[in-house]
Parts: sequence; C-alpha cells; structure tokens
Amino acid sequence: MKIAWYTPFSKKSAIGRFSRDVVSSLRRNGHTVVVVRSETAPSNFAKDDIQEFDGQVEWASALNNRLEEFLEAFDLVVYNLGDNYLNHAWCVPHQNRHPGITILHDFYLHNLLNGWIEGNRASGLDYGSVLLHENGEDASACYQSVCENQGKKEWLQVYSHRYPVIGFSMQKTLGIVTHSAFYRQLCSERLGCPTITIPLAFHGLLPVPVNPERDKSEKQSKYRLITIGHANPNKCYESIICALGSDEELAAVWEYRVVGSVAKDYQERLSQLAKQAKHAVSVVFTGAVHDQQLQEELAICDVIACLRNPVFEGASASVIEAMQSSTPTIVSDAGCYAEIPDEFVYKVAHGNEVEGVARALHVISRDWQVAQGKANAASLWALSHYHSDAYAERFAKFGELVLTNQAIIAMTDRVASVARRWIAPLPSQCANQLAERISELMPKVRYKSQSHDILGEDLESQFIPMDPVPRLLKTEVSQRKGATPLHAWYSRKLRKNAVEFVQATLSGGYRAEGFPKGQGCWTSGRGVIEVEFQRDVKAHWCWVEVLSTGPRGRKIEFLVDGRVVKRTRRSGYHWVCIPLPNRGKVRQLSIIVQAQAFIPAEIDNSNLDTRSLGVAVGRVVFSKRWWRFFPRWSL
Repeated sequence: MKIAWYTPFSKKSAIGRFSRDVVSSLRRNGHTVVVVRSETAPSNFAKDDIQEFDGQVEWASALNNRLEEFLEAFDLVVYNLGDNYLNHAWCVPHQNRHPGITILHDFYLHNLLNGWIEGNRASGLDYGSVLLHENGEDASACYQSVCENQGKKEWLQVYSHRYPVIGFSMQKTLGIVTHSAFYRQLCSERLGCPTITIPLAFHGLLPVPVNPERDKSEKQSKYRLITIGHANPNKCYESIICALGSDEELAAVWEYRVVGSVAKDYQERLSQLAKQAKHAVSVVFTGAVHDQQLQEELAICDVIACLRNPVFEGASASVIEAMQSSTPTIVSDAGCYAEIPDEFVYKVAHGNEVEGVARALHVISRDWQVAQGKANAASLWALSHYHSDAYAERFAKFGELVLTNQAIIAMTDRVASVARRWIAPLPSQCANQLAERISELMPKVRYKSQSHDILGEDLESQFIPMDPVPRLLKTEVSQRKGATPLHAWYSRKLRKNAVEFVQATLSGGYRAEGFPKGQGCWTSGRGVIEVEFQRDVKAHWCWVEVLSTGPRGRKIEFLVDGRVVKRTRRSGYHWVCIPLPNRGKVRQLSIIVQAQAFIPAEIDNSNLDTRSLGVAVGRVVFSKRWWRFFPRWSL
C-alpha cells in the first residue's frame, strides 16, 4: 500500500517517536509511506527538530491548497490524533476533506477541541455546543454549573473525563485504531466505523534493561521512587507524597523524585505538603530533562510510579518505558493501565491511591528479589508486546479491510446525508431497516488471518466491524438544537432537472416566519451557513436569498475562510451573488453572514418583537459557473 501518515514529528513528541518506529516497520514490509507533519506551522519548529528518518516528509500546512491532488496518489491516509492542538492542528480539517483511518492516542480530546475552536473561529463552533451534541443535556448542564461556580480550568481537570468528545474531529473517519480496549466499544458506537485495538508500539530510551541482577543490600541509603513527565495533578503526586508521609518506615527509606517540568506554584504546593506530612518526605524536583538525563534517572531509580486519576490517555508511553527498563512499576487499576497483566506490575485501586501506594512500596522494599523478578518478566513481555513490527503487521491487515469496506462506508454516509435533508432525526426503525440492507452489501471479510499473528494472538477478538446504524443516526454539530435547515442545491446546468440537493443549515438565529417563497432563518447579527454537498464539487459561485429590514443602509457581510468575500447595503428581499475562493473540489463549506443587529420593538412602537435580529436568510444555490443560476427561476 501507499500510505500518507499524518503525525507530529518533533523530537519532543512521543507520538513522533511512535510514528518513526511504525513507519520504518511498514517500509521494511514493502509499503510506501510518506510522513505528513500535522503540527501548526513549520515556523514554530526549528529545522533540526525532527525525528531521525530517511524517508519523505511533508508539511500538512503546505499541502492545504492542493490537498486533494496530493492525497489522490495514496491508497490510504492515516491520521494520528491526540489531545494537543499544536501537534495535531491539521488532522481535523484534512480528515473532514479526505477521510482516512484515525489512530486515536487520547480518549479525551477536550484540549484539542478548545485549541481548534480558538484557532478556527470562522468555523462557528463553540465548546458548549460540541459537548451538548456528543453527550447530551446532562453534560451541558454539568459544564455550565461547574464553569459558573468553579471555572473552566476545574472543569477540564476534574469533570471533563466523564464526557468524552471525539466525534467533532473525525465525523467521516473510515476506521479507528485504539491502543486499549476500554474505549474501543464507545468509539464504535459513536462513529459506526470498523474499530480495532492494537497495543501501542513504543521503545524506551534505554537500549537494554537496567542491570536486572542489581543487589539492593549494597545500595544507597534510600530507595528512589520516580514519576516521569510534565507534572499534571492527575498523575497523583499528592497521593504519593501522602502515602510516604503516612508511614515512618516509608518516609525513612524512600526518596521521591519528580522528573519533568513542573509549574512553580504546583512545586511549592507539593513541597509544602511534603514538609507538613506526619513524617517528613524527601522530595527532589529535577525540572525538565533531556533524553540523556532521563536515561540516567531511569538507571538509578528503584521504582517507577505511573498513576493517573482520572485516566485521560488511550495508552501510556511512560508505563511501557518503565516496564521495558526492568524496573518495578506501580500503576492505577483503571483505563489502559488495568489491561496490563497483574503478574507484571503493582496495581493500585482507583480512588484509593494513598493506601495502595503505601502497601505496594512495603511489599517491594521488604522482598526486593521478588519485585525484581516481576520487573524482569515485565521487561521481556513489554519488549515484544509493544514492538513496532507487531504493530505494523496488525495495522496493515486492518488497513486492507478498511479499503475493502470503503465504498460501503461512503455509501452509508451518503444515505445518511440525503435522509437528514428530509427528516431529522432519522427514526430508529428506519435506520435499522436501512442498516440491514447496507449490511447485505458489505463484503464478507473477517479480520482473521489463516494463522495467529507474530505474537500468537487471535486478532478477531480485538476487532469490531462497521455498524451502519450509528453512521445513519449521526448528525453534524450544526444540526443540534438551534440550527435551522435551509433549502439549498447545486446547479450543474441551465435546467431545473439538472440540480443536486445540498444539505445546509444556519445556526445562530431564529426561524423566519412567513419568509417569501419558502423556509428561512433570521440571524441574531451573525449566522453560520454550514453546507455539505453530496459529492466533491467545484463551487465557485453562491447565491443567497436575503431579506434585510430594519434601519436603511445597513451593511451585510459574507465571509468565507475568515475573509470578507461580499458586502451589500441593499434593503428588502433580494438575492446576493457571492464569489467563493477557488479551493478545487470541496465537500463541505461554511459561510458566515453578519450584519448590525436591531430590535424591531425599538424602531416601531407598535411592534412587540424584542429579539435581536440581523438579516433573514432563505434559499442557497451553488454553481461552478456564474451564469448557471438566475434568481428569476428556482425550485
């Protein structure tokens, strides 16, 4: 296969290291792979800030204007998606324009969503509307309550993990790869595409396990316990300090090292906690470290703590590195950590970290030989289980299956798009009947080779096939509560029967009662027309039916891609001809309509309408040529 592989590729990125190893394995297996860097822009990175790689590397930002032309040369496009907007900024828009397989590294994409909204204000999305669309009224009510009483920071750190947001970033994805089984089912249920779990491929910085036969009877006065990475509160630093400080024996024989960058105020908070504990705790802050320093920390440590509460990751590179280094490892018994076999790590009950950490450290320090034997077994298992060659083999099989079903997935989305124009939401009974017919057309392909894979595992147990029902019932964010459908079509020729209906909605306003010649919507000063064509089309011109009332001479502006493409001050009912940017063939389009709002009751004392109104928008027509539509006739 020829694969375009979207990924961050900075030396500082763990996903970049993962991609480098897996892409190299795929290339050794005969596949052609081009790396496409998904970070915000080349100017934000140094020229030498790139993973060591001898293949072709492109920047997604440089491909944006010729995306379709570039990606048409590939059999498959792969998008590595994580919860960091700066690293994955171009995965979201390019996935919508050219669907592919998503490798979902993080299960909770709230930070990616916030970054996407901030960096793409022209999209018209807002955080609350996406949360409501994906999780319902309960999530929206919780979000509003927490933000009002405690602030959005508290929401993101404590509450957001209860309500995953993933659909906004991959509405049209053809398949999903998860790195743990705990979120595989939810991805399948929300997006309805083939979904598989493949253990994360990752190789630690240490080339070999660290002295697996070292004797703890001849070591320094204290054992060293470390936690790796940027110091976030969900890594349970406070619980670990409390566990050490609660027991005189533990406080006397253990030193806790925080390896990674930490905010000044959080460091002071942890230091104060260590001093005020029942028994003073020795805590060392190393600050940010480079690879060589991290190797040294791994070489001298005795135990690594990989605790999370809540668990945000789909998989953890740090726990893989800990196990591969042949170091006793303590993990949370939740999320991706819970799926590690019990014989390889020490598990701590979720929500009871203080007692669990204290118990695990007592067990390790009192019988070091048993702990080291457990760590050695974990190292052998982790080095093979998380190997890039195993990942590449499994991924290639999954990619072949997705390509086999690609036409059926596209047809399902087309059926859903057509159905939503006439009835929304689609009744479940109708969706089930359509799903049965679609399932009959699907190729009878099972994700199972003639023998087990290179790790001796049956992969079919890790695979969920496509389910047409969620894709048929799925709606775009703009079609949630508050969005009004518009009558829209694409005009191919100068004949009424040579048109294609277009799915279009306008959010940010009110339904226009008695709008001339059909359905319309008042904007509240600013409205967003979101359009989805039935296929990729060249739309160079757009006509919008407008009714402008209120004060005379008000300016009406139409924006595409954040740029004003048309201004008018005409009053009354009329059509506005808008030139669209030449972006080649497109499937989706957003047009912003904005005008100074007015309140009818303030202009006319006899009018009881106190709403803030902009302009009313009715029908929308698209065409490749300006002369293919004339307002004197319409459907």
